Amino acid sequence: MTQEKNLKKVTWLAVAMLLLTAVHHAYGAFIYHTPWRLHMVIIGIPAAVIVLLLHRMLVRNTRGQRVVRWIYMLLVLLLPVLAIGLYEGVYNHLLKDCLYYGGISPATFDNMFPPPMYEKPNNFLFELTGVTQAFLFFPLAAGLARFLKDVG
Repeated sequence: MTQEKNLKKVTWLAVAMLLLTAVHHAYGAFIYHTPWRLHMVIIGIPAAVIVLLLHRMLVRNTRGQRVVRWIYMLLVLLLPVLAIGLYEGVYNHLLKDCLYYGGISPATFDNMFPPPMYEKPNNFLFELTGVTQAFLFFPLAAGLARFLKDVG
């Protein structure tokens, strides 16, 4: 895959992750009556716009490419890859659902996923959007690693 195609793939996966997370948290805030979840709407949508703007700057070879590239890589790594993909998607949803439906003891479950911050899996759409973040994480992390390798 060419560097340009990989950059485009990483950008669209990152934007998809950020927008999905905004929807996921808005829905969670509504169904669980937890308005504090709305912070990801406030963070996710502007971050998606910034990722798109940085991508545009990288494609157009604007001045300061090195700085733009580092800002892009750090933003994608910190938000869509680590905070959302790994923590929110893999830990908060994929692992949580596997352990819950796999029969982990209630005490261990509550210790790993303490209420009220975590909800037991009880809403299909909420869990589906959460687990989808985990499935976006893997190709996004691989694409970002490839981008880091390509640009040195």
